[in-house]
Order: sequence, then C-alpha cells, then structure tokens
Amino acid sequence: MPRPLVGIVVCYLTGLVLGEAWTYYPLTTTGFIAVALGLAYVFHGRHGRFIQFGLAVALVSLGAVRFQMAERMNPPNDLARFATGESVRFIGVIEEPLQHGPETTLLLLKARSVTEKGREYPVRGMLRLTVRDFVPELQYGDQISADLRLRPVSGLHNPGGFDYSAYLQREGIRALAVVHRPEAITRLATGGFVPLRRIYAWRERIRNVLDGSLSLASSAIFQAMLIGETGSLNPEIREAFMISGTTHLLSISGSHLAFVALVVFHLSGRILRQMPAGWLLSVSRRLTVTRLSILVTLVPVVFYTLLAGAQIATVRSLIMILIYLTAVWFQRADDPLNALAVAALLSVLWDPQAVFSISFQLSYLAVLAMVLAGGDEISFRETGIRAVQKAGGESSWMGRWSQKLRLYLGMTVVAESATLPLTAFYFNQISWVGFLSNLIVVPFVGMVIVPLGLVCSVWAILFDRTTLPLSGLNEALADVLYSMVQWFARIPASEVHVPSPPVLVLALVYLVGVIALFFRSNRVWKWTAIGLCVLITTVWIVRLSESHSDGRLRVTFLDVGQGDAAWIEMPDGKTMLIDGGGTYGNYDLGRLAVAPYLWNTGHWRIDYLVASHPQLDHMGGLAYVARKFQVGELWTNGLEKDAVFYDRFRKIVSARAIPERRITGSGLPLLQGSVRIVPLHPEIADPAGPDNDQSLVIRIEYGRDVILFTGDIEKTAERELLRWGNLLKTTVLKVPHHGSRTSIDPDFLAQVAPDVAVISVGGNNPYRHPSIETLSAYHALKTRVYRTDQDGAILLETDGDRITVRTYEDSVPHSVSWGEGMAAAEASNLMKILHSCWFGPA
Repeated sequence: MPRPLVGIVVCYLTGLVLGEAWTYYPLTTTGFIAVALGLAYVFHGRHGRFIQFGLAVALVSLGAVRFQMAERMNPPNDLARFATGESVRFIGVIEEPLQHGPETTLLLLKARSVTEKGREYPVRGMLRLTVRDFVPELQYGDQISADLRLRPVSGLHNPGGFDYSAYLQREGIRALAVVHRPEAITRLATGGFVPLRRIYAWRERIRNVLDGSLSLASSAIFQAMLIGETGSLNPEIREAFMISGTTHLLSISGSHLAFVALVVFHLSGRILRQMPAGWLLSVSRRLTVTRLSILVTLVPVVFYTLLAGAQIATVRSLIMILIYLTAVWFQRADDPLNALAVAALLSVLWDPQAVFSISFQLSYLAVLAMVLAGGDEISFRETGIRAVQKAGGESSWMGRWSQKLRLYLGMTVVAESATLPLTAFYFNQISWVGFLSNLIVVPFVGMVIVPLGLVCSVWAILFDRTTLPLSGLNEALADVLYSMVQWFARIPASEVHVPSPPVLVLALVYLVGVIALFFRSNRVWKWTAIGLCVLITTVWIVRLSESHSDGRLRVTFLDVGQGDAAWIEMPDGKTMLIDGGGTYGNYDLGRLAVAPYLWNTGHWRIDYLVASHPQLDHMGGLAYVARKFQVGELWTNGLEKDAVFYDRFRKIVSARAIPERRITGSGLPLLQGSVRIVPLHPEIADPAGPDNDQSLVIRIEYGRDVILFTGDIEKTAERELLRWGNLLKTTVLKVPHHGSRTSIDPDFLAQVAPDVAVISVGGNNPYRHPSIETLSAYHALKTRVYRTDQDGAILLETDGDRITVRTYEDSVPHSVSWGEGMAAAEASNLMKILHSCWFGPA
C-alpha cells in the first residue's frame, strides 16, 4: 500500500531535528542539508520525480523553521524578564488540571500581567506555581492574582543527568514560584473552555472519591492510571514499577486507551446484536451495528483522553483509534503505519518540541517497532483470524486464540526490545524482567483494572456519591496488581543499572535493529545483525569495566542544588562519596543526581561513604545511594538526629550491615599511601550544639595538591581549626556552608589561602547564598571561584603536581550566533558533541 504520509512525517521530523542542530552547528547543518539535497536532486532527477523532491525540500525546511520559531520565541514582554526573585503581583489563568502531591499542589498558569514597583506590565509565558501547606480551592480556567517572588527556570547540571530546566522550557514554562499562604492567592474570575472545565472538575471529584474509599497506595495507583495524577505515588511504588519494567502503566499510556476502546467496541457490538429484532432492523436502516458501536466507543475514548490531561502517549493512541474507526466506518483497509504517521505529525505540528521529549520517543518507538516487526500480520482488526488463515486456514477458536497469543507475545518482546536502549540512555536501567511482567500485568491493567475503575468512578460522579462503588473489589485488584509488580521486582538481578550508552552506540544498535527487521526472512542477515548488536554492547560494557586506576586523583563536585555532594576517585581505584544532597518528598537528589553520575562513570561500589553531618541537604540523598550501591565503610561524626530522613538512612545502613566508623578530628591519617586523608574537625564538645560546627572536616592530600572539605562549619569551628597551622594550607577549598556570611572568618581564610574555591549552592536559593561578603573575601585572595549554580558540576583532576578544573558548562555545546568567531565556536561545539557521542555523557 502506498504510504506517502510516512515520507511526509519523516521529512518533517528530519527538519525538526535539523532545526535543533542549527542552533549549535549552523555551518555544519547548512553543509549537510546542501549535500543531502544535492544527492536527492541527482537521484530523483534520474527518475523524473521532481515534485516529490520539491515536497521533501519544503517539508524539511518547514520543520527546521518551525522548530527555530518555537525555540527562539522570546518576546519583549517575556515573563522570564521578571524572574529576578523580587516580589511582584502576578495575574494569570490556570491552563491545566491541578496536580496534587504530598503537601503540595502544582498549578500551571498562562501569564497575563505582572505588577512590579507599582507599574503593571502585560506578559507572555507560563508560570509553574507550587502551592505548599494548603490545598487551594481553584480549578482549570480560574483567573487568579498572587503575590509572588518569581524565579528563573533552573535545574541540575551534571554530565549525563536529566536537564530539568530544558524540559521546563520546552513545556513553555518561563518562571517558577512558590506560595505558602492562602491569602497570597485571590480568584478574580472563572473561565476556560466549559466542557474541559466540567471534565477537569469531575477529575477532581474522582480524586477525592478515590482518596476517601481506598488505601493510600491503592488510591495513588488508581489515580495514576485513571486520571494521570502521579503526585501521590510514593518512592516505593515508583521503584517497584520501575524495576519490574511496568512504570509506563503509572500514567495514562496508549495501551490503557487501546484496551478501553477494544473492550467498549466489542461489548457494545455484542449488546446491540442482542437487541429485539424489530428495533435492530429499524436502526439498521440508518446505521449498521458496527457504526453504532463506533459512535458508542468514541464517547469513553475521548472522555478518557481529556480526563487524563491529554498526555502524549494517550493522544497518540487516540489519533490511531480515530483513524481506525474512520476506516471501519467507510469500510476501508486499515494501515497502522499511516495511522502512526498521522498521529506523530499532528503531535509535532501542535508542539515541535515534543519530538525531543522522553514520552514521545518511547511511545512512538514502541508502536513503530511493533508495526514494522508485525508486517501484514499487524492490523487493527481481525488480526488473529487473518494470521491464522494465512498460516494454514485453521479457523477453530483454539487456532485463533493460539495465534493471537503468539502474536501478543511477539509484539511484547518487540516493544520491550525497541525501548530497552532508550530506557538505558535516559534512566540508567535495563529491566529485562519487563519482558515477562508486561505479558501479564499489561492485559490485567488494561482489561480489568482500568475499565472497572473508570466505570465505578463515572458511576460515583453521575450519582453524586462520595465513595467508590465496589471499593472493596477495586482495593483487592489494586493489591493484586501491586503484589504482582513487587514479585517481579524481587526476582534476583531484576534491577540492572548501566551507564547511559553513548549516542553512537545507541545509533548503531538501532541501525542493526532496522537491518534485522527488514531482512528477518534472511537467516544470515538476521543472525549477523543480532551478532553485531551483541558485539557492540559487549565492547561498550568491557570498556566501562576497565580499571579506573590511572594515577590521577579526580574530584567531582556534583550539582545537587542547595546541598553538598562530592565524588572522589583515587589513583588506586578506591572511591569516596562525601554527602549526597537532600531529599524533598519525591525529589531525591541521591536518585536524581548522585546515582546517575556514578553509574555513568562505571561505578557500582563506594569504598568510603562519608556523611559530614546529619542535615537534610547533605545526608538526605545518602539513603538512596546506600541502598543502590555496595558500600565498603560509612564515616560519620557520631552525631544523631531525630528526623525522618535520618531514621530512613539508619534503617538502610542497619539492613545492609554497612560497617560504620566514627571519625574524630585527630589529625592522624585515616588512609595512607599515595593519597593521605586526614580528619581535622574540632571534637564534639556539646552534642546538642549547632550541627554545622560539628561537620567533618577532611583534608585530602595527593602529591603537592591538597583539597579541604569543610561541610557547613561556621566561624566558631573555623577559629578552632587554626590550631592545625600549615595543615590548613590548601590548593582547593570546598567553601563552608554554601558561601554563607557566617563562614568567612578572616584568619581562617588567610591560613587556608586556596588557589581554587568551590561553592556548592542552589540557584536563587532563599538564603541568598553565596553572600556578597563571601565572594568579596575570596576575590580579595585572588582565588578562582567556581559555583555549582552557575558552572554546574565541577571536575578537578590532578596528577599530584598540577591541577586542572573543568565544569559542566565547559563540556556542553552553546548556541552559535552568525558573525565573527562563529566558526571557532561551532568547532568547539563539534568537539564536545563528538566526545559525548563516543565516550558517553560523563
């Protein structure tokens, strides 16, 4: 069947990718386009297909221009101009349904105006407003006024880490804000698209009904699968679904909608055929039973999509279902590949940035792989019957169901295999157990839990009930689901963490996969492709398993926001982690920043885990790290804390039997050899005293270079450290207490006199760290100052004689402007991206 739509979509997506590349490599992109168009002209010209050639050129150009327009749309009245941390009066309209979490509610607002210093300015852009400590009585379409401090969009910047700021900007979010007081928000008016307002109000009622009828865990699971509300999912639930390879079920995935459509379409058809013959005959004069079933199916499918907030995978599935239903209505042949192409095209026409989102890539890749692998056997309708008849004409129910089962098993394996490399790339994890779990869990969720949950929820809305009908049954089904997921997650070696594969490896694996698909009938080609895939993966793993002992000391100060985390690789291969950032609800810096960096650098063991002192922004993320990595020894100052994060950490240490060592500031080396590690901190005189001054202070010496870690010590502890005299002299200083003005004793600074100072600090933090006084003091010493909020992660490397400093910002490409010096800037970007493509992100 001709598939011109596929070619159109490929051209347009190519244009979007080139539009992104143009930002960083304008000369290279221009040259690539010129060569590609020249070759296309030659080959198309020989066959006289100039129209197709012209269309391809136009579509590629259109895609590139469309992406650049979306990328660089910064109007003069951009909301980001007012994201300075100063107090303003903001007016905006709630654009999406509210997202609820533990003690927080998230609002996405389309900005209308900002009043600053008594003057009102019209503005454009989206604001992400976090409401803490109370639940606002607001809904979609409400226009509100709020007294806020707008902050710029920011995220963590670590090699290979998820760029949260880029994600928010792709979503159109131009500023962030937090509000704690109900009186800070005033509703000015109600509005919005009335049908959507009604549906989102039902969504809120469903959430309340689920919360009031089910246990916390069951309610959180049902909310995620029925209305796309994931804020109530605790880390334990998320982790179990992630390890078992079923995390895609904790959103409104395309499979949910497809199963709902399948169940409604077939059930409505069966019910209609059981109607009295006279009525059925009368109706059939106008509409056939099949067309009536289509109309019946449209209602719950569209309703479910809107109820879920129209997520990418759901919209993709909705478009494909609508295309199929249209084909059935007009009795045309159905073509899943063209349907997928239309869905992709509509998605990127609406939002060009969607092509770079994880959800878009995983969703469309899985379906594309199934369509290509299934060939003619994949059809929206009568798949099993057609395949069985082709196989040998058997038409018994056993034959039909046997063939459908084999097809389902095959497609599950294909979808899992297709998304496995991307999962490793984005999440540092391979869930091989997902090949098994999805065979059972997906149909159970799609054909039992979701349809029943939807029917019961809608019933509660229609009859104004405050409790969920059949709540006991729904609770039991959720328990069964969670138990199955936990069982798969507990299978030995089910959780396999890997470094994010380099882009080159990723591209080669998918190239081999395409070869295997298109030449699957040829055994030689098929097994050659499989062998190449295994070889590429093996070479990559072997390279990562090589010894890290190369005679150099490396220290990486990770960007963990307002907190501390430093990763140390010693010349003999030993490793140390000093602190692990904080954890704030589901926002765990150990999981989001520290662990991915360690995996990306090929480390699964920490020889020395150091907790400088028991404060949330230093120790909160260590619980996740201690649970996911082999730990040789734990070093602490012996201070205890009555806090949830501390209790969680102690339980993990106890459960894993991690040896613990209380470190005293004796001045005696803890480690001897090429690297000497000496504790210098003051002894704990009063365990009830300030935590900051009881931080571990650790001196790491390698050759002529010295690195001093100071935790959060303040002036009192700094003065006490002066007794060590020349031992304080250092090459690199981890600045105490994030650069607070309370940690700049002049005598201490004069004694330390660092060449390099590293400040681990969060951007736009409420404490205004680092202080102006701190920065002035280090600049007066002519110290080179690096900050994680501005430079991202900071990597120090020394051979014991000379130290070098590299930052995250040094390793990533930056936009290139046309004009003088652009060639040099682009060459620098190319070197960076080539290094990343070959060696990986870390």
